[in-house]
Amino acid sequence: MDAHVDAGSRLLNERLAAGMPERLDDTLRLFVRAAIDNHRDNPRLHRVLFDEAPRAPAFLARVREMERFNVDAAARLLDRHPDIRAGRLTAHVVVATIDSLVHRLVTAPDPAEFQDVEVEIVALLMAYLRQPGARSSPVE
Repeated sequence: MDAHVDAGSRLLNERLAAGMPERLDDTLRLFVRAAIDNHRDNPRLHRVLFDEAPRAPAFLARVREMERFNVDAAARLLDRHPDIRAGRLTAHVVVATIDSLVHRLVTAPDPAEFQDVEVEIVALLMAYLRQPGARSSPVE
């Protein structure tokens, strides 16, 4: 489980090193694709590790800390786009949606095609983010 989390962090950092895309859909695609790529190798093993294996409290704390980091980063990224929903709750919805749907659709016994998963998640999030919603103050 630690190796999976470490690999996901490395993969995302490598992709972010090239810089952030200007367009929001391309930014979302970058994050979705990194999550998919992290589950590409042996998706059944990932399903067993995260759905069936017991997790130590230290590991769960690490996962929660990583999620907080991802939500904070997503909030800052969303705030760069004044024409969409923003705020911490919106960022949390974006992070949870990517994590949950990628895990569920890629590690399923009959997994969806990776490209289809990416297209559908980006379309879902773009529709959600374009809906009128409260914008909180910028994230510091």
